[in-house]
Amino acid sequence: MHTLSNALAIAIATLVVACLVYDVRRNLYRILLGRTVVLVSVLYWYLLEAIRVPEAIQSYAPNENHFGLICVLLSVGVFLAAYHSSPFNLFAGLGRRLCVLDDPRVLWRMLLAGMAIGFGSLLIYVEFNVLAFFEGLTGMSRRWSGSLARERYGSWSTILYEMQMFL
Repeated sequence: MHTLSNALAIAIATLVVACLVYDVRRNLYRILLGRTVVLVSVLYWYLLEAIRVPEAIQSYAPNENHFGLICVLLSVGVFLAAYHSSPFNLFAGLGRRLCVLDDPRVLWRMLLAGMAIGFGSLLIYVEFNVLAFFEGLTGMSRRWSGSLARERYGSWSTILYEMQMFL
């Protein structure tokens, strides 16, 4: 076991949160962009875990941990650079064909429907125990067991379930 510092993870997480806050200050609707989804997923899946420094991560040497965090920072930087400098407008035609959603009530209904679909399957697994849901979601307790438990490498159902969490 090594003693790891989470200072680098906190610094990188602060940069990612600053990017998200910058987007929200410019326009609240930018939360719905794919760029924001990628930044939030990196923040949730990698950086918050590195800030907590669980026992599984403590088996790595400090230089290995820092190398992994620098790789995450480099990936975020390359993603942002490519996102903002891409000359291709692959979805421009599709965007012109879609109607613009100016009605806030429609946006809130879409948000609530998406949240119900996304969180519904997780709430079924915890038998609608909201406290157990948030403890499992935030890592305050061990990851959910039972149907969501996976073996060493997981299975196809585990892969599909994890992919569903990104949608």
